[in-house]
Amino acid sequence: MNRNSEVNEEIMAKSNKTAKNRYQEVEKNIKVSDRIIEQVRDSILSGELKPGDKLASEKELLEQFKVSKSSMREALRALEVLGLVDVKKGIGGGTFVSKVTTNTTILSMMNFLHFHPITIEDITMVRYLIEPPVASEAAIRRTSEDIEKLKTIIKSLNSETSRKKGVKGYDFHTYLARIAGNPILTFQIDFIGNILESLKIKHGLEAEFFEQANKAHNIILECIIQQDPKATAVAISNDILKVGYYISEKTNSHHFNPNRLENNRFDCAVRGTHNASVISEEEFLHNQSSGYSKRVGTSNLYIVFDE
Repeated sequence: MNRNSEVNEEIMAKSNKTAKNRYQEVEKNIKVSDRIIEQVRDSILSGELKPGDKLASEKELLEQFKVSKSSMREALRALEVLGLVDVKKGIGGGTFVSKVTTNTTILSMMNFLHFHPITIEDITMVRYLIEPPVASEAAIRRTSEDIEKLKTIIKSLNSETSRKKGVKGYDFHTYLARIAGNPILTFQIDFIGNILESLKIKHGLEAEFFEQANKAHNIILECIIQQDPKATAVAISNDILKVGYYISEKTNSHHFNPNRLENNRFDCAVRGTHNASVISEEEFLHNQSSGYSKRVGTSNLYIVFDE
């Protein structure tokens, strides 16, 4: 036997030994399947097990965990539902580590929130805190291709298409997050969007809602075209608050009041708030406010801050 063969055999032996000792016996004072799930999940999230890796056989897992078959199978079913493993039948089958996707993660979180109901007031507050700075960043980073994509998304939003394929008005907002380029924020906004869309579908929306949404999105888009981050933040804040108020009225629930977060003119000038709005030139000339204002780039829009 040559030296290379000896080294390979040594590596394989170490690998097999590690796999055999990967898991610890489950404590009996904790729900057995939960402890199995926790240990396998930790192995996956730590990178010890990678997508495509095959877990040990059922017999070997039973020996390591020292649990019953029913507990082990219950844990594997739960891991499969969580999207962490894929159980394949037949020749060459077994339990394999899955690649965790955005969709599977969002689904798991949605399942959790099903037992911890949240309100439109909660959602609006989170959106109001997160989305304006993200949209501002998108206004700075956007490309001509991004502009065309946003125009396409706006055109696709109406009451007829929503009935055919589900309400997707939040696609506009999730795309802004992708332009901003932060994967953590993209995931957060995508997740919030899924919750919001579920509420919209549950309670139904009239054509008026889609008209208002498209008007708001077109204003936001023009601010982005002008690459004006301040105006973009104000415009998306206006949209978020209007959507929250609309659904709160429809569901007869409390709506989010941003007054508790921002109370003075300085706050209003620093970022988009309920005290500011982006309006058309026609509206601006017809309703001159007592505050201060400025044109958004070379567009026919004005950002107006009220006293």
